[in-house]
Amino acid sequence: MANNGPKSGTGNPRGAPRRGLWRRGLAEAFGSRGMTLNIDHVALNAVSLEKEVQFFVDFLGLEILQKWESPRQAYVGSKEGPVIGLIENPDYDGSVFTMAHLAFSVPESEFDGWVKKINESDLPVIAGPREQRGGRTILFRTPSKNIVEVCYPEARKTIEQKAY
Repeated sequence: MANNGPKSGTGNPRGAPRRGLWRRGLAEAFGSRGMTLNIDHVALNAVSLEKEVQFFVDFLGLEILQKWESPRQAYVGSKEGPVIGLIENPDYDGSVFTMAHLAFSVPESEFDGWVKKINESDLPVIAGPREQRGGRTILFRTPSKNIVEVCYPEARKTIEQKAY
């Protein structure tokens, strides 16, 4: 039988029930106790944005939710499901186990706290904080050089406002 971690509600400083190891692991890994942190979207590299979008739309049956030209990128997904960001990177070599970045959405009221925490951590900031999608974003590297984004508003909210 799989061990799914502690039983719901154990050791949670905010008193809310835990929803499995993944949620607990994120909170512990990012030290987010008392702050809200939700996966916003996953972004993948695309050697050709057109071909990658076509694959996700034609082969997987997802929809184009939003597109940008600078940098060339698109969101694909469904009205209710997860959002996948595709970022054109013509030099991407298909390296095993890579992705563009992992994005977390936070409430607007907590964004500046995250910026302060990131800046005080000595983690390298790649971009931001800057305005994006009617909100703000900051991108930084983890100790293993993975790229993480903290942003508001949620991608889903901006997509719903513009695409539907």
